[in-house]
Amino acid sequence: MSPPIAGFRDGSVEPGGPGRTVVADRVIERLVRHASLEHEAVRPLEAPLPGGIGGAPVRVEVRRGGSRVSLRVEVAMAYPCPLEETADGLRRHIVATVERTTGLSVHTTDIRIARFVLAPRLR
Repeated sequence: MSPPIAGFRDGSVEPGGPGRTVVADRVIERLVRHASLEHEAVRPLEAPLPGGIGGAPVRVEVRRGGSRVSLRVEVAMAYPCPLEETADGLRRHIVATVERTTGLSVHTTDIRIARFVLAPRLR
């Protein structure tokens, strides 16, 4: 068994000491994609090919400046739904998820509804 790494297991470095954590843009993209698909009205943008290959579930663009990020999210939504209310709920969920998980501040989140998917009626 290898000896503990200084600052990790032996407690020689106080929390908040030297070092930094970097969250890659790709990680933020995946996090936003996952958070978007958790929303009940969001549907995959493109249907996958047979065998489950391909098809973008959600398109995400991340821009960052220091510890602040701006997000552009393109989704398909179930129809019918109240667009403004649904997009606002999705935006709040994405922002909360990204800020809680990464510690980054979300400056703006633009939601683009690219298409509707007819939702089956429940009787």
